[in-house]
Amino acid sequence: MSSAGDAPLGRGALDLPPFSLDVETLDLGAEIKAIGLELLGTESREPVKGKEAAAIWAATFPALAANEVFVLDFFSHVDRVREFCKMYEIHFREAAERCIVLRQPTETQLEQIFERFEG
Repeated sequence: MSSAGDAPLGRGALDLPPFSLDVETLDLGAEIKAIGLELLGTESREPVKGKEAAAIWAATFPALAANEVFVLDFFSHVDRVREFCKMYEIHFREAAERCIVLRQPTETQLEQIFERFEG
């Protein structure tokens, strides 16, 4: 029997989850809601990649945005996003030379887009 304060810990009592979502608010002006997100391995602190990461990202964005419009910035991957959208007949518009806008992609479309960046 344990004395008070010395209760036995279960096997997984101190286990950390495999992934951590780091969230940072971004100041883009008074009228703009913006956050930066990074999905990391909890212990390694390395970015999570692959199919599992794509599924997490695809579920995260719509959940965080709720009924708000959201924008994803793929930085230098505009050509890959454009190619993907054409291949899967996803409507997009080019807002500028290096800017593609998708109208609220579905969770499935988001997962497919994120998987596209696995390589």
